[in-house]
Formats: sequence, C-alpha cells, structure tokens
Amino acid sequence: MSWAKIGDKAATFPKALNAPHFSQGEVSVNELFGFVLRCGFESAAHRTDYVVEFGVAMMMGGPNYQQLIDVAERCGLLEQLESDGAPMWKIIEDPDFLHLITKAEQEWMNQQKRDSRDTKLTSAVRLRDGDSCRYCLKIVYFGADRKSARAGSYTRAGSYDHVISGEAATIETLVVACGECNSKKKDNDDALDLQPAPAEPFYSPSTAAWLAKHGHPVDPTDKHPALKKKATKADGTPSAPRPVEQPSPATPGSNQATEAPSGQASSTDDTPGTGSATTPAIADQPDPAGHEPDGSRFVGSGHGSGLGSGSAGRPAQPPTKPSPPSKSKPRRRRPRTRGRN
Repeated sequence: MSWAKIGDKAATFPKALNAPHFSQGEVSVNELFGFVLRCGFESAAHRTDYVVEFGVAMMMGGPNYQQLIDVAERCGLLEQLESDGAPMWKIIEDPDFLHLITKAEQEWMNQQKRDSRDTKLTSAVRLRDGDSCRYCLKIVYFGADRKSARAGSYTRAGSYDHVISGEAATIETLVVACGECNSKKKDNDDALDLQPAPAEPFYSPSTAAWLAKHGHPVDPTDKHPALKKKATKADGTPSAPRPVEQPSPATPGSNQATEAPSGQASSTDDTPGTGSATTPAIADQPDPAGHEPDGSRFVGSGHGSGLGSGSAGRPAQPPTKPSPPSKSKPRRRRPRTRGRN
C-alpha cells in the first residue's frame, strides 16, 4: 500500500517560504506548497519514487503550471531530470518536507508479510527458537498471549526478523525476535548480535498447541524462566520462606508486652475505656456480690478489668432528648412578573 507522509515542519519549510521572492509576489507560499504536495501524492500513488512527469505537473498546476514549475525549481523543491522525451522533475527528498515510500521499500515490505504468513516456514523457526528472542534472549508472546500473559519485564510481543534484509527468508535467515529488538535492528544487519539457538527451547502452552497444529508436536515447558530465577538462591537451592516476627509475651512483674513489629497490629486495645496500652493490665477476678466499681452505673465492655465503659468518677448522663422539629413556615416568595406597567 502506497503512502505519503508530510513532515511536521513542512508548513514552514524554508525553501517553500522563498516563493514570493522568486516569483516577484505573483506566486504565494500556499499556492506553491499545494502544487508540490499534489505532485507528490500522485507520485506515491503510481510509485514513481518522487519523479513527476510533465503531464502530471501540467494537470496539478492548471493554467499557471509553467510559472509554478519555474518557481519550484528556483526554490529548490523540484529538480529537472534529463530525458529524451518530455521533461520530468524530481521532488526534493527531505523527511521534514515530504516522505514517500519507494517502490523497492514497498516490495520489501510485501516480501516480509509473505514470509511471516508462511506457516511452513514460521513453524520450523519457532520449533528451533521456541519463544526466545534470538537477540536479547528474553521470552516473547505470540497471538493471544500478548494480552493474557504477564511475567514482569518479560512481556514482549513476538515477531519474526530477517537476518539478511532485502532477501526472501529461509529457515536459516529467519529468527524469532521481540518487538523491541526488531525495531532497533530495522534493516541494519549489524545493529544487533545474533545469539545461537537455545539448546532447550521454551514453549508456552499456546505455542505448543500452535506447533502441534502445524505438524510439530511438543510438550509445553513446565516453568517460566523468570519464575525459576525468583524461586531459587544464587547457589541453586530453593529459597526458604521468611519467618514472621511475633510480639513476645509480657514478662513476670511487667504490665505490658513488648511492642509488635512494624506493620502488625498491637496485642492491646487502644479504644478509650477498654484497657489501652497505657493502662496497667489487671487480672480477671470475680467481683463480690452487689459490688460496683466507683463511678460506674452500667455494665461496660472492659476486658476482665472490672471497669465500666463510663469515665471513672463521673456519673452516667441520661440520654438527651431529640430537639423538636422546627414549626416555622417556609417563606413565601414574591411572584416574578414578566414586565412592568
């Protein structure tokens, strides 16, 4: 599919801004800008690689095409090419102004798509490489695993990369790659170092099912490599669970237990009137018949301390009565009039 991309700075491209100077004010910047861009879009549609034929320039420029061509040449936006027949021009190749995909680039993109869709080729590659990127050796995920699988920084989108750019792939020149490495390498074959194929490939359950569907039955790998590293020590022994520190009980003669570790709840209740951490602990003893603690009127929720829920030394207050509802009538509003007489 052909496409054309206008640069973010194209509207203020310095060469296009010189149009009024070279035309003595007869051609505006917008007029020259639109003429060259329309020629560029036509070149992208017919894959002429920035080349504009005479007929295209005449059609896009209208009655004033000759003057537009002359001004575009003097501004440096068009360059006339030698031809035995009708004249033709080439648009300046500058991504800040206009970027067109060439015919060779389009054919290479089509070849990459054909190789990636060849299941006979890709299944052999994934059987050899598994789900490991051949450049960074990290685990990649294909298909549905891209959304469902999560393993920390090991989440990668799986893709295929051509070791030799510009050529049709073979089993030896096509490898599994993560999206990050594939973007870094692009068409520069020397940008990244190719690692050897893994001796024991890692197969996710979905990859194992996909390979079996295409004639390569394999067993999925039991455990993710990232999880294996987290569950073992440096010497290979399994990591022991970390013990949880508990508060020690109160020693004889002490009325308070040791402080609980940070992040754990204290063993004492901090609710006022229920034996807080500052109140000495009193052993549970049965009260004599008919005896009430001083200042208490009702049975409280003390934990074996014999203290009521009321404050010591103050009699219990009777419940207050709710205030009666207000009997004032709502204020009448003066009706609004539409106008005055």
